[in-house]
Order: sequence, then C-alpha cells, then structure tokens
Amino acid sequence: LIITIPKIKDIALIGEQNFWTGIQFLCYSVKDEKIEDKIDLSSFSNFEILMSISKDKNPIVQFNVTCATMVLALLFPNCNIKWMPPIGIVLFQDGENHFINKENFEHFREIIAEIFCLNQLKGRKEPEYNPGDSIRAKQLAKQFEEYHKKLAKLKGQGSENKNLSILGRYISILSVAEQKDMNLLLNYSVYQLFDEYRRCSLNEDFDIYLRAKLAGAQDLQEVEDWKQDLYIQDSNDN
Repeated sequence: LIITIPKIKDIALIGEQNFWTGIQFLCYSVKDEKIEDKIDLSSFSNFEILMSISKDKNPIVQFNVTCATMVLALLFPNCNIKWMPPIGIVLFQDGENHFINKENFEHFREIIAEIFCLNQLKGRKEPEYNPGDSIRAKQLAKQFEEYHKKLAKLKGQGSENKNLSILGRYISILSVAEQKDMNLLLNYSVYQLFDEYRRCSLNEDFDIYLRAKLAGAQDLQEVEDWKQDLYIQDSNDN
C-alpha cells in the first residue's frame, strides 16, 4: 500500500481549512496531559483515543472525522476508506483490505508529520474546538484547543484571521519573491513549498545583511547561512 504525496492543487480540492483540520485530528497526541475532571488519559494510546472519539455522533466531532477522511483520500486515492472503531481505519483496494491500526498508527502519524512539515508550523490560532453536548468531546476539548495553538501559528505570522490560507500565503509570497508562476507552485508538495520558502527567507536575510555590510554598517547581527542543511537543524531541534 503506497502513500501518495498530494500536490497543493490537490489539497485545494478539499479546501485548506478542511485539510489542516483533518491533519490535526489524525496527528493529535494526548501525551501526558490530564483533563479538567482529572481523568488521566496517559494510559491510553493516541490510536485508542482517536478510535473512541471518532465514534461520537456530535456534529463537530464528525466534521473532524470527515476532514480526516478527506486527507486519507488524498494519501490513498485508489482506496475506499471506512472508519471501523475500535479495529482501525480500513482501506479497501482491489479486493484487498489494508488497516491503519494500533500496530502501525504511530508510524503512520510520523510519516504524516514529515510529509506535511508539522514541526515547522508554530502557534497560528485555529478556530476554537466546540465540544457541543458530547461528554467525550467535552473531555477532549481542552487538549484539542491546546494542540491547535501549538500546531498552526507560523513564525512571524501574528494574524488572528481564522480563514487565512497558510499554503496560499506561501505561494503568493514565493511567486513575487522568485517571480514564479503560481501554477508552477501549485504543483509542489507541502514539503517542497515549505523547503523553498525557508530557503528563500534565509537567502533574503543574507542579501540584506551583505548589502548593509558593504554599505559600511557596523555591529550587525550575524545571519544564518542560507546554504545550510535545514533538516539536520530540524533533527537537532527535536
């Protein structure tokens, strides 16, 4: 079973807000947090919690499940997808059944995080998670809200616009900075887009620093080498 890496234009078909909602739902991690009523969830795996909450009929929860299913459809475009808690997520392809289950779920989450550069997303405020009337959803609402805060704020973003497009913003910036056709950038993967954006930002900082130094500016703060290996740095940060 092969994971297909979607292009930006593929993500646009389901909508970027739906895409990030689905990613957040699939990659949510309870870690060792405790909820308000002191029920300790640390003894449960991320997979068990995902399966449990996916059964909840609350409309908000089911919206998250739907968004997650759309993301899975991008990753596995030749499969029919069905949630079958507590067993897992079943992928039907060519008469065969494949499973995302407790044995492989954590590894699957790691792959998603790498494909979609989740470690590079920082703190952009997401729409508030509404627990509605569901007891289980209420129990997990706090963790979802905290996770949204950690996941989605971009460096230097500072915007409170809930409908702002992260990918669309990056494409717009790169199309101007590098004088590229937006249609070319729409054929990038998320990984490629983030890589080029980071490299472009480092190069721009270096050019500003060099021009200032040549003009005789003193006491300039050193900037990062724009040719550095970005991914060794990421692994050290983690």
